Amino acid sequence: MTGRKTNLIKKMGKGAAFASFLVLVMLLSYLATGSACMFKSAVGLPCPGCGMTRACLAALRLDFSRAFVMHPLFPLPVILFPAWVYENYFANKKRLKRFKAFCYISLVLLVSVYVIRMAFLFPHTEPMMINTDSLLWRVIGFIRGV
Repeated sequence: MTGRKTNLIKKMGKGAAFASFLVLVMLLSYLATGSACMFKSAVGLPCPGCGMTRACLAALRLDFSRAFVMHPLFPLPVILFPAWVYENYFANKKRLKRFKAFCYISLVLLVSVYVIRMAFLFPHTEPMMINTDSLLWRVIGFIRGV
């Protein structure tokens, strides 16, 4: 094998290990608090990506109206993930600038949609509801009980 192919295999192995770690943390988070979102499990408030998983699952069932209700930016990960894989493992460094610009634009969109959703949907509409089983709410309940 050439050096470039060996480095690619090492990078992909590290990416798979990190993805496995994230899945494990999400599973533990779900078992402990009922939410796979690490932020919502810890703090109890919805994160900017809340509803994204349910939106993608609804889109897989071809229920695009439900997907849009759950998170209007549901196509974003479907676009970003393959682009990230390509840019990190196969593209040259010149194209990386365009990918970074796309990521910054996506981040601005995500935060903007989050602010709008928090203003109009929080805390009465799913998925923008408070998780009272979160670690923070449990600590607050424990302190109040003492």
